[in-house]
Amino acid sequence: MAKAKTARRTGYHHGNLRDTLIDAAIQLVEEGGPDNVSVREAAKR
Repeated sequence: MAKAKTARRTGYHHGNLRDTLIDAAIQLVEEGGPDNVSVREAAKR
């Protein structure tokens, strides 16, 4: 009996997500102060 093929997961991998989010947060602070920082906005960048 032949084995069923399994779908290969092709997930998204950023590489250096932590440093990228920190850099985006710093940029948000520079643009609008600490109240301007949100994880959602940093993730968009």
